[in-house]
Amino acid sequence: STLASGFITALHVARSGDLWIGSRRGISCYHQKSESFSNFQHLAQKRGSSGRWTVLDIKEDPDGSLWLATEKLGLLKFNPRSKKLRRFSHPLIRNADQFVPIRKILVDSKARVWLGSDGNGLVIFEPSAGRWEAIPYQAAMNDAKRGKLVIQSLFKDASDRIWIGCDVGLGFVKEDGNMRIQSPHFAGIDFGRAGSETAILSILEQNGNLWFGTRNGLFRYQKSSRTMTLFQSDSQDPYSLPDNTIHCLLHDKSGNIWAGTDFGGISKLDLENLKFKIYRHPGTGSSHHSSAVNVVRSILKSDRHGIYAGTLGEGLLQYDLNGNVQ
Repeated sequence: STLASGFITALHVARSGDLWIGSRRGISCYHQKSESFSNFQHLAQKRGSSGRWTVLDIKEDPDGSLWLATEKLGLLKFNPRSKKLRRFSHPLIRNADQFVPIRKILVDSKARVWLGSDGNGLVIFEPSAGRWEAIPYQAAMNDAKRGKLVIQSLFKDASDRIWIGCDVGLGFVKEDGNMRIQSPHFAGIDFGRAGSETAILSILEQNGNLWFGTRNGLFRYQKSSRTMTLFQSDSQDPYSLPDNTIHCLLHDKSGNIWAGTDFGGISKLDLENLKFKIYRHPGTGSSHHSSAVNVVRSILKSDRHGIYAGTLGEGLLQYDLNGNVQ
């Protein structure tokens, strides 16, 4: 069978080895051993979605179930064994009679579920106790934005600090549980003018350094020297980023940084020479707005198959580590 939708919004490799795919039509599973797909878009029809339910993020629970962040159906939990879907509801993730979009999920070491929402900020759900908690935040933002915080990314670093990428900058959760938003000098990190109140779409840690994908390029923060480097698109430089909007990041075993961009496909940054190599789908050309196949919203590495890329409209692509489409 084939994917239920070519609009891919989330990817997750489960401990079982199966690749789970979030799209505009719910979730699908790519069984890597048999190289076949199973689609589960019908599960949400009972919830009134008519088969169209966008899954924006997928994370695995310690029990093997999958937590699903959705655009209109709130927080869902899917059991791959029983094929049953459960929905969780709470005023913290609802506005009146509608669920707020949940963009990102993070499951911590205590099995608590962190939810990054579109407008309601950061919420923590503790399933074992049935407890919900809104994380208060302090931010240097105007009153029009206060109370409408959009969480774009969630990331836990090697020291277990939770970083939060927001529509107005970068935050982290301190020991007292409060969140702070950078604006623009924050926690020793200076984004400079280019990063002031920019949306942080993706966060990555590699060899102790932090990487931030934004709508204004790729930032590298070197902790040892406390310096920030900005990588941006330059039409005169063939080894620069192809696009300044970085939706997703990962690093491979060789230490290269891979970035999924808007209309620019995938780029691989060689940290030795700081040059980008661009991988677009064959036949789409080099034009910035060449094809939806080059809009990459999610990337994932696989030890067996290299790099998976979820595109906005053209389905799932599979690259080897040299950037060749398989």
